[in-house]
Amino acid sequence: MSAPFSELVPVCAVVAAACWVLSITTREYSWVDRIWSIAPPCYVGWIDSRRIHRPAAVCRARARHRVPLAPADLALAVVFGMFLLGETNADQQQWDSHRRKAGLAASGEPTRGFLDTGLFRLQPTPHYFCEMAMWWTVYGFAVVASGQWLHWTIAGPLLLTMLFQGTSRFTESLSLAKYPQYTEYQRTTSRLVPWWPRPATDSGH
Repeated sequence: MSAPFSELVPVCAVVAAACWVLSITTREYSWVDRIWSIAPPCYVGWIDSRRIHRPAAVCRARARHRVPLAPADLALAVVFGMFLLGETNADQQQWDSHRRKAGLAASGEPTRGFLDTGLFRLQPTPHYFCEMAMWWTVYGFAVVASGQWLHWTIAGPLLLTMLFQGTSRFTESLSLAKYPQYTEYQRTTSRLVPWWPRPATDSGH
C-alpha cells in the first residue's frame, strides 16, 4: 500500500468510527451528513498534497494547460456557486426537519416522518443532486481548458455520481419500508433531477 493510502485509511477509519459512536450515544443518526460536510475539505487538502484525489486532479489539469480565464470559466464558477447554495439550503431544510420531528415526537404529537416540502418537493435528495452537479461543474473547467469533451478526470465525478445513486436508492428503500405514504411521494416526485411534482392520486376515483 502506498504511503498516501496507508496514511489516509486510518483517518477514514477513525472518522467512520466517530460517526458511529456519536450516532449511537446521541441517537442522532444524521452525524454522517454533518461530518460529510466537514470531512471533504480535509480529505482534499490531505490527499491532493499527495496528488491522488480525482476532483483535485481536474484543477491540476486546468492549471497545466496555462490558458487565460475565459467567459466559460466565469459561467462555470457561477453555476458552481448556485449548486453550492442549493446543497446548503437542502441540508439546512433537512436539519430543520429533523429537529422539528424530534420536538413533535418528544411532545407525543404525530409526525409525517419524511420531508416532502421545500426543495424536497422537487426531488427526494436535492442535496445529493447538487453535490453531484458541483463536481460535474468542476469537470467542466478541465473541458474548457483542454478543449476535450472526454477528459481522463471524468473518473472523479463519474464515480461520485455512481456512489450517490447507490446511496439514494438505499435511503429511499428505508423510507419506503418505514412510511406507507412514501409510495405516493415517490410516484409524484422526480427521482433524478429536481422538477415540478406530478399530480397526486385522487383517492375518490
